[in-house]
Amino acid sequence: MSIRPGMEPLIRHLRALTAVDVDSATVAGVAQWSDQHLQDELDRTQQTWLGVRLTPLTSLLDGSPITTSYAVPTTVPGWIENPGVNSGWAVKTVGGSVIGTALCAPNLNSRLLDFGSIDQRGAAYYLDCRSYDLHRAAAAIWRQKAAALAQNVDWSSDNHDLSAAQEYDHALQLAEHYEQLSAPVASRFIRYDEETRGGW
Repeated sequence: MSIRPGMEPLIRHLRALTAVDVDSATVAGVAQWSDQHLQDELDRTQQTWLGVRLTPLTSLLDGSPITTSYAVPTTVPGWIENPGVNSGWAVKTVGGSVIGTALCAPNLNSRLLDFGSIDQRGAAYYLDCRSYDLHRAAAAIWRQKAAALAQNVDWSSDNHDLSAAQEYDHALQLAEHYEQLSAPVASRFIRYDEETRGGW
């Protein structure tokens, strides 16, 4: 597999949250914290969104309403994969026509889509995209770092002290920190005794 271009900003952000460099650890001669590994961790938190209605941001120009920007609603949580090859990204009209990024420039840090100076007159647009929980991915990576540290031992020598236990505890504390920042996970449970009531 290769890194999807739209994931590069998210991978950089995840590296900053987890303090991992590509060459900082290897497993069986393979870089543990490659871009591919980080993308895989992010993909485990992926949510796909189809047909999300964008929110028009209408302002006044010379006393007349004008709409040149749209916001991604907060119903789409987390960080959004940037437009690119195999990104799942598409902005569509009511009729299903796709609006390219040349006409509609996304700024996903601010969760805004900009149509430049062209008034869209409040037209309805819909977004297909994929979002990710960077905090949950960061927690998973800190747990992996803790697992690697668990095999280390404390040692001391003249004027030197290194506590592997402190490093291990620190990694677990950061895993818990990012877990608390992550979005809640909802699951569906079905009571089969209720489903089958009334006989077979």
